[in-house]
Parts: sequence; structure tokens; C-alpha cells
Amino acid sequence: VDALDIVVEDFGARLKGPLSALSIRLSIDTLISGVLAGVEVNGGRVAGDARLNMDASSVRLVADGCMELAAAGIRIGDIAVHPGPTTLCAGPDGAPIIEAERADGVVTVLRMDAALQSVEATIEGIGTVPLDVTLPRIESAGTYDLQTVEWTGTGAFVGGGANFAESGFVVSGVDGSLQVDGKATGMGVAFTLDTVDIVDIHQHARVAPMMLRGQGGIANDAATFDGTLTLGGGPRVKMIARHNLTAGIGNLTATLAHWNLAASPGVTKLFPPLTGQVVDVIGDLDIAANAAWGPDQLTTSATIALAGVGFGSEPAEVAGIEGTFTLSDLVNLKTDGVQMLKIGFLDPGLPLLNGTVRFSLPGDQTVQLDEAYWPLTGGVLRIRDFSVPFDGAPTKVVAEVEGLDLAELAKHIDIDGLSAEGRLTGRIPVRFTPEGLVIDDARLRATEGGAIRYQSSIAVETLEASGQGAEILAQALEDFRFRVLEISMNG
Repeated sequence: VDALDIVVEDFGARLKGPLSALSIRLSIDTLISGVLAGVEVNGGRVAGDARLNMDASSVRLVADGCMELAAAGIRIGDIAVHPGPTTLCAGPDGAPIIEAERADGVVTVLRMDAALQSVEATIEGIGTVPLDVTLPRIESAGTYDLQTVEWTGTGAFVGGGANFAESGFVVSGVDGSLQVDGKATGMGVAFTLDTVDIVDIHQHARVAPMMLRGQGGIANDAATFDGTLTLGGGPRVKMIARHNLTAGIGNLTATLAHWNLAASPGVTKLFPPLTGQVVDVIGDLDIAANAAWGPDQLTTSATIALAGVGFGSEPAEVAGIEGTFTLSDLVNLKTDGVQMLKIGFLDPGLPLLNGTVRFSLPGDQTVQLDEAYWPLTGGVLRIRDFSVPFDGAPTKVVAEVEGLDLAELAKHIDIDGLSAEGRLTGRIPVRFTPEGLVIDDARLRATEGGAIRYQSSIAVETLEASGQGAEILAQALEDFRFRVLEISMNG
């Protein structure tokens, strides 16, 4: 049939009726190899019991039960499928599995109506490694015209899946429908995915279960897909994929627009590793991600924009994060060099406003903080060369203070009658512990002189009542001038 070779190994038959309307009860074991309608079959086998009804206009194959099917390989373009054994049964309405229309003894049209049961298989030619899949149960009906070499067909599939072992995700519940048409040299396949469930199978799931829906097809050596990925019943990601079957190359774009981080079900529900790390997440997030692949390569990238993002955490409360940064590798989470974000508010115990953070992701599951900078009371608070692991809080950080204006600092301290002059510079080492922040031997110096003035009648009366020494201290604090001031802090 066409370029498909059919070899009957075992054959048993009971004939009944006149030759003009012959009915044959068959027991067959048949080998199949070759090409039909652009589909290459290697090591194919069909076995089972059926009835073959023949008359002048047609030959009809009606299965008694289900036919056993197997193949060493099936190839469409550069995609090779190595399926396990399965069965082919009559369609829902009991129509013949195959009906061949004849004219002058020559087969002109083939019609098929059958249900192919689910089967385990390995697919090569999609991605860089073989893919273990469960091909879905398919109910289909189609026609192949041998004179015009044209296919038409429709079907529904249910229960497919795949195990993406390298990435740690399992796909299941692949349900949808398909339509086939065109010639063997240019056959087109269109399909609709009603549901595809995607689950992270890591011991500690990185992301909530996802659902994929959309439409796709195969035509002119190109596979396409346009759909939507819904994350944990929350945000939706628009996805567009293209793959050239001949060249084995393709690309994917994924866009998440204006995700309100405060909306249900919440960030920590969608990304379980964040549970206990952050609370009260707010703001908007936009992501545009890309992937491109070939026979021996995979590249990924993304651009992420944050607007008004804020959250609470054990080390600090953060709000007003603004900016855009670029990832050059989504598999290992690596940035395209040093990135920058603005942080409107940070409170690790001392409120900091209008900061700038320069950071990078080196691809080793950490965030490398190149520099964090905040204006503080006329001076600067700066943190440099600071690494934070993805799976936990930092252990220690050193804050550098430069030119801290004592006059501005005195205004921020809620003590009536306190004022000061001068500028402080120094280092504040801070440890992060389960009990909170701990300062380890912080030292600040004012080397250019200054003054501290504490003019409070209540404080003076209290100190004077304590004795002569306290009275001298009270007088000194009214206008305490210094050439050098050193401050140390612990605890």
C-alpha cells in the first residue's frame, strides 16, 4: 500500500458466503514496514482476530475484540518514537477499523475508525535527551485517498504524560482533540489541549502544580503551539512555541503580564520554598522569558520588571522595590552581569529610605550583592561583597558608614533637647541569629571635631539631685565639645 510493505506471517481464515459478498473470519499476525503518508514504520506488527467483509465496492476489517500492535520505531521527520505494545479497538460506534473502497478491483480510499489504547514510549528528536512519555488513548476517524494522496481525520486523546527527569517535572492528564488533513508530502496536524497537568516531583516542591491549555499543530516541517500556563490557580503565562522538525531547532517565549503579588493564592502558596522566608508580599511583576534549542544546545533568558514590590522577612521589612533585571540562564539562575534595583524602604532595625542595590546571580544558587547604598542622615550607609544563599538567610554582613551627620541623627532620635555636630565614619558588623540581629564590635569615629548638646531641665534636675559629680556631668552635656569621638557597640 503506497510505500508500505505488509507481510503476513501467520494467517487463518474461515470463509462464508458467495465471492461477490464474501465474509472471512481472520486470525492474523502481520509485519509492517515502510512509509505511508510521510510516516515511516520500522518493525511494525499487527496481530489479532477480525472479520474481513468483501464485496465489489469495498473491503471492511471489523475487529473481534482488540488488535495487538507493536513497532520498533515510528518516524515523522526528525522525530523518532519507540513505542511499547498496545491495542487497537473498534471505535465507539462499532464501525470497521479499516474500510477500503475499491473501483475496478483497485483500492482508492481507506477509511479508519478506531481507538488506540494508551502506550509507554520513548521519543527522540525533541530536546537534547530522549523523553519517556505515556502516549494518550486516542479515538480517531480518518480517510486516506490513494488517488489524490490526501489525508483527513479527527480524533480525541486522553491520559497522556511525560517524565522530564532532568528538570524534575512530570506531565500528566494530557487531554484534547486533533485534526489531520493535507497530502503525504505536506500533511498538517492541528490539536487542542484541553488540560495538561504539570507537577514538580522534587522532594521539596519548588513550584505549585500547573495547568497548560492551548492550540498547536504540525505543518510544512514546523510544529507550533500557542497556549496559556496557569500557575497554581493563580497567574497565567502566555506561551508561544515553534519547532523546525527538519533542522531540530526551536524557540519558546513566555510572558507574564502585571501579576499582582498580593492576589490569591499568594506567592508562598505558588512557590513553597518561600514559606517561612517571606510574608505579606505585595507589588506587581512582569516577566518575559525566552528559550531556544537545537540538537546539542539549550539557551534561556528572561527580563523581569518589579513595581512597588515589598515583603516582610526575618532579617528586615522591605518595600518599594522598583526596576528591571535580566537573567541569562534560567536553568542555573544566572544574571547577565551586574543588575540594579531601587529599594524605597528597608527596615533591618533602622529605617533606610531610597536605596540602590547592585547585585548578580552567579549561577551557584546564591545572590551576590556587589553594593547596596542608602543615604542616611546626610551621609551614606553602604554594604559591599555580600552573598545570600537561595535556601536561607545570610549569616553576617558588614555595614559601612561614611559621613553620618550627627546633627541629622540627633533629629531622628526621639529625645527632647538633644542636638549634635560632626560626622561619623566606621563599620558595623551584624550577625543574623534566630533571636534577631546581633552587633559585633561596631566602631564609629568622628575625627574632625564636633559637639553633643543635651539641654533638658528635667535631666539636669535629676542629675543634680544625684550629687556633685552628676551635676558636673549635667553641665558638660549642655555643651560637650570634642576633637575626636569614638563609639563602640556590641549586642
